[in-house]
Amino acid sequence: MTFRCFALCATSVALLAACEEDRLDDAYYGRMVYDVFPDTARGASQDPSDPELGYRMFELKAGYVNGQIAEYADLGAFNPILPNVYVLVHGGKPVAGQHPIVDTAPDKGDYSSFWHVVEVEVPGSYEANSIKSLAGIRRNDYSEKDTARAMYCPIVNPDAAFYGFDGTPYNVFFGTGEEIPNPYFDPNVDGGTETPTLVDEKATEADIRLQPVWHKRLMGFCLPGVLDGQRTHEYKAVQANDDPECQSDCAQHWELDESGFGARYDQYQPLEATGGEYLSWELPGIFGAEPDADAYSPAVVNYALYTDMPSEVATLDGFDLAAAEPLQYLDNPIFRLVPIPEPEPAPEGDAAAMQ
Repeated sequence: MTFRCFALCATSVALLAACEEDRLDDAYYGRMVYDVFPDTARGASQDPSDPELGYRMFELKAGYVNGQIAEYADLGAFNPILPNVYVLVHGGKPVAGQHPIVDTAPDKGDYSSFWHVVEVEVPGSYEANSIKSLAGIRRNDYSEKDTARAMYCPIVNPDAAFYGFDGTPYNVFFGTGEEIPNPYFDPNVDGGTETPTLVDEKATEADIRLQPVWHKRLMGFCLPGVLDGQRTHEYKAVQANDDPECQSDCAQHWELDESGFGARYDQYQPLEATGGEYLSWELPGIFGAEPDADAYSPAVVNYALYTDMPSEVATLDGFDLAAAEPLQYLDNPIFRLVPIPEPEPAPEGDAAAMQ
């Protein structure tokens, strides 16, 4: 009897293991590990003397656009060749609550902050976030449909702090319903009239609102933009041959359409004066479009404007933009616009100011 029971138990365990193997959904493996990512995704150390400090941050920079200060993040070089993001749909409509699925990360050569959208048709019985990986999509044999759309969503560390160019901190919401501490809560002020925590529903355009994504059954987070218009903006993707000289049966990839690029201009020293070396004057860059304009894009072509006598200016007026030289693609999302402060009047009777 003992032997028979042992055999039956062993058979049951084997069947359970087989059932577990044949499950159509994906197990949750936890959050993405950001330690292996570059600082453009992980965030820089909050202590420059300790570059491996676990506390990370994104320090936003100040440029200009149309006479205003443009606060932006420098998320590094941008890859215009797009990896896929898989959006699960039923009847052509996105599955409510399902996070997008990606199959690459910022430490890989094929990563980009823009993604080519692939729609994945799932049955009506599908429950949101049952599938968390490309392998899960393929294992279920769900049909995949290419689109001509691109989505902006750079993967960033959800635990990193965001600071404006003036040191102002941002609230960071995860998009998962998790509560975050309320920086304005003080139990000693008016009896604590503010709530001690905040939830996603309280997030505004003045906050960082992340989008959860799945990557090989791990949950990561990306930033689809700050302003509502940025977050809903659609970009075009186009197919291009891997080999530009190929004539037929060519292998192809998806690229961001040229209409999806904005521009950022930086002043450089004339090449003839530097012996052909590219030397920036280290002045704030000037963007070609405001963040709520139709022409705006976080993907910018960085242009060099060669100037003999550089000056810090807030507009592109007076520059010969046709003579600008394209240097690189950059991921530079603008977070907010700040008016340029009026100069303080000189004190009355200040002889130096009157000269």
